[in-house]
Amino acid sequence: MTARVKVEALLFLLFLVSGPILFRPSPAIQIEKTTWALGFLLFLVVFLFELCFVSPYNHARTLIQERDNLKLGLDELRETIRQSAKSKTETLLSKVVDMMRESRKAHIADFFVEPIGALISVADELQTEEEVAELCDALRKHTGLDPFVGLSLAYQTTFEGRRLSFIKEARYNTETTQVRKDDDAIKFAYTYWSQSSTLPDIYSSTPPPLTSDTEEPPTSPA
Repeated sequence: MTARVKVEALLFLLFLVSGPILFRPSPAIQIEKTTWALGFLLFLVVFLFELCFVSPYNHARTLIQERDNLKLGLDELRETIRQSAKSKTETLLSKVVDMMRESRKAHIADFFVEPIGALISVADELQTEEEVAELCDALRKHTGLDPFVGLSLAYQTTFEGRRLSFIKEARYNTETTQVRKDDDAIKFAYTYWSQSSTLPDIYSSTPPPLTSDTEEPPTSPA
């Protein structure tokens, strides 16, 4: 109930209580009763109109305004989150591109890091499938290749909804050497990935071991 309605209710009660005071013996008592009755009816109509129509209308308008403000705040929050995610993707993209570039400086193919290997290297900084998808899109635009293209072609599946699981396990699985290339990723998925049973059997026998990661690249002669 608004302050305006409360004031009108108070005035109405005062007017109601004042009736007996006005009903005193006098020649003009009939006129005073009529005047009081008209005033009573006027107050009653105004109060009921305020209570039943004006007050609910104002309350509804306030709720609509609050809803619009909440919607605006939510849109701003979403934009902030989107900008934050975009900044994070750009930072990780720079990191994985630098890793791929550095791996080629020695010109030794065995130590090249392909997009899937670079993606796995930053798995600990990715928390959702959406973040993985955004980074994959950014890598595809930058390198022309989807990091999962080798796996998708080998197993005839997109790995959508399971990419985060794959790169996390490939990053932290201590039973394997570092996954650098598509071939490494394909063998890891077949042998060690927890969801390997969902993949088709593309090997007639046990696949060869992953590329050794214990050897250091030979240094170029001075």
